[in-house]
Amino acid sequence: MKTKINNYMLAIMAIILLGAFQVNQPASLTGVWKLKSFIPEYPVTMTGKARSAAEADMKELAGRLKKTTFIFSADGNLSYLGHRGKWSMSHDGKTVRFISNTNEKSTVTIIKLSAQDLLFKRVDDGITQTFHLFKVIKEIR
Repeated sequence: MKTKINNYMLAIMAIILLGAFQVNQPASLTGVWKLKSFIPEYPVTMTGKARSAAEADMKELAGRLKKTTFIFSADGNLSYLGHRGKWSMSHDGKTVRFISNTNEKSTVTIIKLSAQDLLFKRVDDGITQTFHLFKVIKEIR
C-alpha cells in the first residue's frame, strides 16, 4: 500500500515539475525586438525584371526593418514600421497571427523562440521571408 502511495505521489510531483518548466510562449514573445537578419527566398520561377524589382523591394524593406523595433505587448498589441494591430499565438506556439488596425491579416511561422531570439518565416507575394530578431527589452505591459 505504501508503495502505491509513493508511486502516486511521485507521478503527481513529476507532473507539477514538468508544468513548472513549461515555457509560456506568449509571454516569451512580449517585449521589444530588433532585426538581426532578414533573408528573402525568391521562387525559381521569378526571373528577369520581376526578380530585379523584388530584390530591390526586399533590400529597401530590410533597410527599413533594421531601423525599427517590433513591440509585442502583453495585452496583445503589436507595432512595427508604423503598423499597429493585435497579435495572438496559436495554442501550440508554432504560429503568430497579426490583424492590423485596417483589418489586414497575416500569419507567421515560428522557427525558434527563446528568451533572446525570435526566428520566424512568412510568405508574401510568393517570396519566403525569414526574420531573425533579438530582444532589446524583456516585457511591455
